[in-house]
Amino acid sequence: MLKRHHIITLITVLATFLIYSLPLNAISQRQLFSNAWHNFHRLEKNPSRAKYRSSWLKLKKQFQRVYRQNPRSSFAAKSLYYLGRTYEELARRSNIKNDFYQALHYYQRVVNQFPHHRWTDDAIFRRAVIYKKYLKDSVNSYSELLKIVHKYSNGDMYKKAQKELQNLDKKYIQTHFKSRKIRKKIITQNIRNKLSRLVNIRYAKNNNQTFRIVADFSKKIKYCYNLLTYQKLKEIFKFYIDFFPCQISQKIKNIHINHKYVDSFTLGYYQPAHPRLVININKHPENINVFALNSPYRIVMDFMFQQAKNHGKPHNVFFKRPKLQLTTNNIFEQLGLSIHTIMIDPGHGGHDPGAKYHGIMEKDINLKMARILGYILSKHGYNVLYTRTKDKYLTLQERAQMANLLHADLFISIHCNANPKRYINGLEIYYLNFTKNKEAIRIAARENASVNKKISDLRFILADLLINSKINESADFARILNTSLKNYLRRHYPGFRNNGVKKAPFYVLLGTQMPSILIELGYLSNSKDRHLLANPNFLSRIAYGILKGIQNYQKQIQIYAWKE
Repeated sequence: MLKRHHIITLITVLATFLIYSLPLNAISQRQLFSNAWHNFHRLEKNPSRAKYRSSWLKLKKQFQRVYRQNPRSSFAAKSLYYLGRTYEELARRSNIKNDFYQALHYYQRVVNQFPHHRWTDDAIFRRAVIYKKYLKDSVNSYSELLKIVHKYSNGDMYKKAQKELQNLDKKYIQTHFKSRKIRKKIITQNIRNKLSRLVNIRYAKNNNQTFRIVADFSKKIKYCYNLLTYQKLKEIFKFYIDFFPCQISQKIKNIHINHKYVDSFTLGYYQPAHPRLVININKHPENINVFALNSPYRIVMDFMFQQAKNHGKPHNVFFKRPKLQLTTNNIFEQLGLSIHTIMIDPGHGGHDPGAKYHGIMEKDINLKMARILGYILSKHGYNVLYTRTKDKYLTLQERAQMANLLHADLFISIHCNANPKRYINGLEIYYLNFTKNKEAIRIAARENASVNKKISDLRFILADLLINSKINESADFARILNTSLKNYLRRHYPGFRNNGVKKAPFYVLLGTQMPSILIELGYLSNSKDRHLLANPNFLSRIAYGILKGIQNYQKQIQIYAWKE
């Protein structure tokens, strides 16, 4: 007779065999997750097996199986979280950076796909830990912790995030304030105060041409700013910005900044609950852009300085050249600037899908088109930049500012159209300007839907439109590109409709400091256009047509610039 413990072992083996031999749908997702979860913790406690990469990759497949059974369930969120944990544990043993990035990727998927799940703040906290502890990136760690403080204040990670932020703040203060007397003056305010709290001030620079300061807040605030000029031994400029109503979590005074034109900044109370940030500048900025962003709420200040002119001897190519008699008002044509860097902006992304018809989302078509266009342009010698290369949400303000900060020569925003009237189809190219055309207004309103602007902001929008935006250059670029694109597509897709060049107040084009256009590739609401837009060959033809347009625009610039 078989002994009792032999029978129990035999039953366990048979049960395990049956579970893994059953079809996928025959086992509940809860049971699959429970098995994978137990296997994870067993492996974590077993050093002899945990040292092998294959052990963790087998475990990864188990959690992927859980996720695939129902990607929208609570267990799908938990399986994504444990996929992150799996790669994090693997990375701790392998010391391979890419494994840490895989862990970050899966934690971010929890945030993107399940923003309201009770494990989401845990995923964000794990991202912060990876950035700080393993990738030595305190800036990104700080950013992740701020998300928990601002968006998940009721979660179980709130206190931990708050403590980590305080530790990072202490480290920052100790780095920047060598004197103990100044450190003693730093006052930490209660985060639960009803007033908005100024959490942090950080800065970044791109060589000496651009400088960015970002002020992070716990809530939305009001602000106003100005630039003052002082004439002493040399001309000094002071930029100040007031935040109200608001309290400062830390007093940061006279921090030295390693920048050619920005010396330091001072933060203090101008009036009760009314802090003022003063930035000392030793050269007049060519342009100042101040705007607010959400999630977390922050005020961004961009300063752009003109590059010093070369006063040396002229290059031999231009020596003894006769004086030019230019016949055009186009600034780019007069200067004869060539095109090197092109910023491609795939519209929408993340939680903003854009137009959606029959399972096809605009954000996916935009990104696919951007990648194809970028590949073709880079093959022909252009430096290509993207506002996004993943399914990520960006505000319209961020997209334009990226192009300015990275000194792009052209800005191309890619979108797909939609209309309740299903028979309307075709491609359209837009440049920034006001219009009375009802259809152009409707399309602009749809694309601008994510911008939270009030009527009181109209004067700032008008100023941006009239001062900063390259309207004439953009109009010329749009017309030349449309002609080239129309002629090229006609040979390959003779039935495809081209609706020409139009103008509309698209917010994504506002404030760009280079020729900028927005291309509506076609109508997802129209069955013929939708079929074409889902075809990579068609997108490649459009990309080659855009390339021809850019090349023709560059030739046109050179013709006018050297015309006598």
